Amino acid sequence: MEYKTVARGDIAYPSTWSPANVNTIQEQMGRPIGEALIIVDDSSHIVYANAGVADLFGWDGDDLIGLPLNALIPQRHHRDHLAHIKSFVASNTPGRTIERPGLWARLKNGATFECALTIARIGSGENAALAASIRPRGTA
Repeated sequence: MEYKTVARGDIAYPSTWSPANVNTIQEQMGRPIGEALIIVDDSSHIVYANAGVADLFGWDGDDLIGLPLNALIPQRHHRDHLAHIKSFVASNTPGRTIERPGLWARLKNGATFECALTIARIGSGENAALAASIRPRGTA
């Protein structure tokens, strides 16, 4: 599957992120505030998940923090996922966003669903992380 890189002009993602600037990150990604948003570090561990993620995946929000992102990905897609994360963090610069349609996600109960993601790198160096806005298939 190809990545679709979307240039959004002079976006200045925060050099570090915090729950306080999550709305800014989501707006700059071109996604509605409140849509399911997850942030993972470069080792693919969840460092932030909003209520939309908890509702969509059937988890209690705080239970997601610290889990590997693979907890939300079907087993059949685990093998290469970490390499994709590291590659994206290493090669992508803040201010660029990719759209990934046709991906699969796993609910807490093990059921899977097709979704689309908007992914952006935020921060740099040791503060680099990935923000992903998640939409079930069939939503804008």
